[in-house]
Amino acid sequence: MWQKACKWFSYSVQAILLKTAKPGDRGLIWQNIGTSFAIKRKPNPLFITNAHVICSDNGEPYDNKNLAFVTHLSSDKAVVCGISIKIIEKTLDIAVFEASKEGEDILPVRFADPTVLQIGTSVASIGFPIPKDPILTPTGGQLTTNRRLATGFISSNECLVKFDQLTRALKHYEINMFSYPGLSGAPVFDINGFVVGINRGSRLFETNIAAYGYAIRGHEIIMCMEKNGIEIEVNPNS
Repeated sequence: MWQKACKWFSYSVQAILLKTAKPGDRGLIWQNIGTSFAIKRKPNPLFITNAHVICSDNGEPYDNKNLAFVTHLSSDKAVVCGISIKIIEKTLDIAVFEASKEGEDILPVRFADPTVLQIGTSVASIGFPIPKDPILTPTGGQLTTNRRLATGFISSNECLVKFDQLTRALKHYEINMFSYPGLSGAPVFDINGFVVGINRGSRLFETNIAAYGYAIRGHEIIMCMEKNGIEIEVNPNS
């Protein structure tokens, strides 16, 4: 039931990379740290993700030169693109960045009408889970980034989640869905392929991955884009 939407998102959803120190070595390698998706193609390609994906633990954004993302235009080809951060809204955990020209060959997502979804609504998300251990090429760097689909349903549509002080008053969707590390910043979408939210994270029980996650709702995302003068495509009849 999700095949059509997944085909569309394969040209919209991309992995975000950070240049980090190689374990046991002084060199630097690219590693997957999260997920992003395209919201605009022209005049310059724009992508959205979580602010916490592109910010360090102290809350400061990473240097642009140490960030990149990978476009997967075919099954056997990936292109690394540069990033220029444009917007960081920490109270919403939202960030928008502009991609270099290599990222032009993408399809922007379509957003659903910004109404709050009812409990029980079927939703899905697609992104790039982070491997437990880095898979390195002979010259260093992560060898593969695997796109994966997760499905579930809305279990709460106004859940308060205390991830941090800045977003403690932000209402979320709670989704009964496996939410793996690395899906932060991934789109949450309905059965018709319209984006209804952005994955933000999950609760862990000891060392186990929780069977539910939390997403920023579409209403707050669209308000953020309007506030910052970014035009996005919204389906008025969704």
